Amino acid sequence: MGYFKAAKVVEGGKKLLGTGNRCSLLEKTWSSPQASGEAPLKLTPEVLEKLRHKVLQASFMMADRDRDDQLLRAEFTLMIRRAYFGIDQSLVDEAYIDACCVGYGVVTFQGFVAWLCRCQKEVKKLADLPGTCNQAAEENIVPTKAVWRLWNMDGDEKLSNAEFEYCMKKAFPDIKDKKLLQILQTMDEDLSGEVAEDEFVRFLLPPAKADPKDTISQEALGG
Repeated sequence: MGYFKAAKVVEGGKKLLGTGNRCSLLEKTWSSPQASGEAPLKLTPEVLEKLRHKVLQASFMMADRDRDDQLLRAEFTLMIRRAYFGIDQSLVDEAYIDACCVGYGVVTFQGFVAWLCRCQKEVKKLADLPGTCNQAAEENIVPTKAVWRLWNMDGDEKLSNAEFEYCMKKAFPDIKDKKLLQILQTMDEDLSGEVAEDEFVRFLLPPAKADPKDTISQEALGG
């Protein structure tokens, strides 16, 4: 049996565009530790890093439409334009060159992660300057917004369990539901049952870690 139920909507499940009546088999919500009496979910730094690495890999694989382990200009442009539809192409080209810094004309996974971390650090610096954040958001590409849009398929303000499951299993067909729920529960800081963009970004790129080597180990990157 596949990981979607046909012609039946699981309670609270979100239908995905282009998938008919299919929806997630994962539970829509998870009880808070206070309500369920269960111990809060605790993860070691090593386990958390592996979970984060999986999500980063899946993000790259969703953008890498031909699955050749690199992002060509057309693939990179499509990813950016999902979040910034009317953006000037020159800005897209500048971002592509920046992301290619270690890829010799293509964006590798390592380059993709380094680009996300480097740009997020710059976004944080701009956000700390009064009155500049909104202007910066309008004039510059924020890579995490483009990545978020890969996952948030219907363009609303939340990442549902159905969207998350669809994207993860498209990248990793054999991944277990237990691991999916583990990642979702870690992302969902307020235990709402859905993941907001800021929660997603904090999971993907923790604010305290600006250096790519700190965010993901070189071993995880294949170095």
